[in-house]
Amino acid sequence: MSHPILSAFPAPLVARLEEVEAGLLAQAQSRDARLASWTSASLAAGGKRVRPLLLLTAFEACGGATLGTQAQADAIASAVALELVHTASLVHDDIMDDAKERRGQPSIVAAHGRDGAILVGDYLFTQAFALAATLPKEAMAITADACRRLCEGQLREQELLASGRPDRDAYIAVIRDKTAALLAAACSIGATMARAPPATVEALHRYGLAIGHAFQVLDDLLDVAGDPAWTGKPAGTDYQARTMTSPYLHFLERGGTLPAQRNVEGFPAVRAQLFESGAVAASQLEASGYTQAALLDLQLLPPSQARSSLERLAELLMERAA
Repeated sequence: MSHPILSAFPAPLVARLEEVEAGLLAQAQSRDARLASWTSASLAAGGKRVRPLLLLTAFEACGGATLGTQAQADAIASAVALELVHTASLVHDDIMDDAKERRGQPSIVAAHGRDGAILVGDYLFTQAFALAATLPKEAMAITADACRRLCEGQLREQELLASGRPDRDAYIAVIRDKTAALLAAACSIGATMARAPPATVEALHRYGLAIGHAFQVLDDLLDVAGDPAWTGKPAGTDYQARTMTSPYLHFLERGGTLPAQRNVEGFPAVRAQLFESGAVAASQLEASGYTQAALLDLQLLPPSQARSSLERLAELLMERAA
């Protein structure tokens, strides 16, 4: 069954993911059979491919379909490069978190050890930039900036976790750099490849940032309010990890207090307090506010099926946050 988010995109664009998948597997090739196998496994582990879809949809929404075959090929190659970066970041995240699973499968670090996972992540990053180097320089610059933000966001997240203190500004900055940066890069690269004017490129960049924030706030909200049977992971993982996400920040800002010792047994009581205090509702409004901002940024685009797809993606987020 396809993910509900994919329903936002037209079938012809979703079908182009086959070209992206072929490009990803081509980039996994190596003279070392082990490295090729492990890298291929990291790419074949699944995922919604939202970043390639956003890039290709932004390209279409800005008139990319009217350009020649080279521009079309460059858009696909850009989508491949960005997904390589995303996958590399997940491999490295799993090393840092000592994660045993990724998308229901053993993580690369669990399957091949720390050294093997470092090499896979490094190889993915190298292949991404080798591919980006063949593209217009704007695509390389945007991809590089997103990678810098990923590193900065990861460090800031570690500092935030280590401090154990609520800090809304730091929380927002982590989302901007670690989650939203690649989504914004996808949108702005697609617009740039379609030769859109700077104001349109910037609007789509803002759209990607807003969608990224909405995604993350919603994910944080589902950790509290979601049904584990639907989300596929146990509720309260952020609570046990002492991660100060949107619902907990709203709760503390309303005068709530959290126990010094946090375990799975105590989560149901805290969950009830999050609902009763209005913290859950506040997070819902926060996510919806980002999606409303994303919709406003699309007003610069002429009406088209691609623009409607970007609007529908924002609306899907609003529906899930309701």
